[in-house]
Amino acid sequence: MSTGPQVRPNAGGTHRPTALLVVLGVVVVGALVAAAIVLFVAGDGGKDRDSSLAGKPAKPSASVNVQFEPTSVVSQNGGPPAQLSLDQVNAIMDVAGQYLDLAVIQPLKTGRPAPDISGLFDPAAAAQLSGLGRGALFEEGLPAATGDITATAPVVEVTGLSDGTGAFVLATVGSTVDIVAETDDGEVTIHRVTDLTLVPDGAGWKISGFKVLVDRQGAGVTQPAATAQVGQ
Repeated sequence: MSTGPQVRPNAGGTHRPTALLVVLGVVVVGALVAAAIVLFVAGDGGKDRDSSLAGKPAKPSASVNVQFEPTSVVSQNGGPPAQLSLDQVNAIMDVAGQYLDLAVIQPLKTGRPAPDISGLFDPAAAAQLSGLGRGALFEEGLPAATGDITATAPVVEVTGLSDGTGAFVLATVGSTVDIVAETDDGEVTIHRVTDLTLVPDGAGWKISGFKVLVDRQGAGVTQPAATAQVGQ
């Protein structure tokens, strides 16, 4: 009476399933050994390598909240009536906003010098970026923020001046910005009053002059007050 499927040897007398099981067994054992080696390296074998990092929490990164929008837009005409268009206002504000971000917010966030912002200025004004007024133009040399950076601008006044043809040949952005930055050493508060003068440059605008007044208070402040002025 049959008791189930019978495995028959092939013509050469070789029992293939048995050989296959032997091969599979070798493969499985090899895989287990390799896995054990990986676990050792990632576990006990890596203790010495990672021990220097034990108990050192990752340094938190600062979160940034900036409110910088026009509170008024005024057009002054030297000829026929003309109004700054929305595109012109946006282009002017884009330059002013980049200056605020790159010269002020980023150094506060990183604790490092600001990136090169000379491309926002015309050649004459750009030449003054490394002068005596740098301490007012940039927020450098302060402890890096490890908590929130909050910047609010209660005043952002955009003014455009048109010529006798109705084309806008000059613009100004006058702003008051209050900044609070949380650092490991404590809170830093900064009050900045900035007047930027801009001139058309192709489809965009360049900063051709500036006047900056800064008051700083708090931990790590080495220059509480600073001023800078070019072309005003």
